[in-house]
Amino acid sequence: MITVSDPHRAGDEISYYPGEITLRIADAVIINKIDSSDSDQIQILRNNIAKVNPEAVVIDAASPVYADEPDIIRGKNVLVIEDGPTMTHGNMRFGAGTVAAGKYGALSVVDPRHYAVGRIMDVFKTYPETGKVLPAMGYGLEQLKDLEKDNKQYRMRFSNNSNTNRPEPTH
Repeated sequence: MITVSDPHRAGDEISYYPGEITLRIADAVIINKIDSSDSDQIQILRNNIAKVNPEAVVIDAASPVYADEPDIIRGKNVLVIEDGPTMTHGNMRFGAGTVAAGKYGALSVVDPRHYAVGRIMDVFKTYPETGKVLPAMGYGLEQLKDLEKDNKQYRMRFSNNSNTNRPEPTH
C-alpha cells in the first residue's frame, strides 16, 4: 500500500485518523510538496515515518504550482481564494493560491475579511484563524453568490485606488 504525507501538516500523520493507520501499514510513503515545504517540517515528517514505520520506502515528490499567466500576479495586490475545508477543518493557513502569490511575486495578499458578506462572513466568524485567504466553502448557490459579492467589493476597492494595481480574480 502507498500513502501520501504532507509536510505542510507535519505531525498530522501520527495524530489523525485515517492518516496514522495508513502510515503504519504503508509499504511506501510519498512525502509530497517538498518543493514548497520548510526543510524542518520535512525532517519532522521523515522522523515520524521512521518512528512508526521504519520498513516503509520513502519517496520524495514535488507538487509545483504553476500559473498560466504569471504576469497578472507579479507586482499586484492579489485576492487569494483557497479551498475552504482545507483552511477551516484541515488546519492549514495557506494553500496553492498563497504559494503561487509568493512564487510569482505578488505585491501583497489582500485581507478578504474586510469585504466578506453573508455566509462567507459567517465562515470568518466561525474560523477566525483562516487569516488572509478567502475560503471557498460549500459551493452552494448562496455561497457562490456571496463569493461573487466579496470579489465585486474587492475589485471596486482596488479599481478606485489609482496607486494600487488591480488584480483580476478569475471565477
